[in-house]
Amino acid sequence: METTKIISGSALLLIGLFLSSWFTSNSQRPNHDKPLVFHNPMFVVIGTIAWIGFILAGIILIFLYSTTVGIWTCIILVSLWFVLRRAGSSEQTAKVILKAYQIMRSRYPHEQERDVLLKVLKTRYPTWDSWQIDSMLTDCNDIRDLISRIIYKETGKWPSLDV
Repeated sequence: METTKIISGSALLLIGLFLSSWFTSNSQRPNHDKPLVFHNPMFVVIGTIAWIGFILAGIILIFLYSTTVGIWTCIILVSLWFVLRRAGSSEQTAKVILKAYQIMRSRYPHEQERDVLLKVLKTRYPTWDSWQIDSMLTDCNDIRDLISRIIYKETGKWPSLDV
């Protein structure tokens, strides 16, 4: 009976975490790129309540099994949340793109700026067609412009960069 609480709690927790990541990734996309259901605010509210409910129900069931296991579960969840927030930030994206730019610039020192930006963009989006890359590079004069456009494409928000 006790092990079913921890198994059920873990299952509810995993369902909640999956729904949380799915909702978060879809709600942060630009409006033209979101699935249609995310345009309905009621769906977003009910979905958010659902994933929070699954996570809380899972934690409560785990706490019913063992307080120690419940506390460690909470510590792990909070730590995971901080790590994922830090890894997916605009600053981290800017650092990754800037590092790729510096590598490309050192490999191809005599290339024009646009050609180096094109190579950086091809490493970031290897499946893109040439017209997608060209449209992203339109009006990009330097790496700052490209970083801003990439962050806007991925988050739907224009960044304030200090690169």
